[in-house]
Amino acid sequence: MPTEYSPTACNDYNPCTVDECDPSLGFCDNTPEPDGTPCAENEAGVFLGECQNGVCLPDLCIGRDCSDGDLCTDDICESPWGICSNPTAPDGTSCENNGQCLDGVCQPTITPECDHQPFDPDREFPECSDGNECTYDRCDFADQCTNPRKPNGTSCNNGNGQCIFGNCSITGF
Repeated sequence: MPTEYSPTACNDYNPCTVDECDPSLGFCDNTPEPDGTPCAENEAGVFLGECQNGVCLPDLCIGRDCSDGDLCTDDICESPWGICSNPTAPDGTSCENNGQCLDGVCQPTITPECDHQPFDPDREFPECSDGNECTYDRCDFADQCTNPRKPNGTSCNNGNGQCIFGNCSITGF
């Protein structure tokens, strides 16, 4: 019990509490810091955790890569839990080949070079890229870009995933 004010008299050595002493009443008050308050500062001055209900939890997002390789999704790590999510990026977000995202798919905004080319259903046209490695980038018989799905099981994400219904799945089937 504190009998006079001292900064250390009520220190509970918990970075997630505000330590106060009330010498007139003879008790300490260790009130929890608000959730989300940074804690666990390292030698470089970087906080490695945050307070939750008066406890310093490690931030599992530090050093975690939540990228799914798709420019038309936002790569988010829910701090401090380390849970990744990849919601659709806003329409108009820049993507490959000067394109823009529309409903989660990269749409090219440049004029494709398939005009007046002999029709070849197997030829790839980078100008028609939709930013999805699980679709082909082709020109159709009407000189329009088309992006048909690659077969299920096609390797994607540098060999770490498989295409399933036109999307790269890291877990496979």
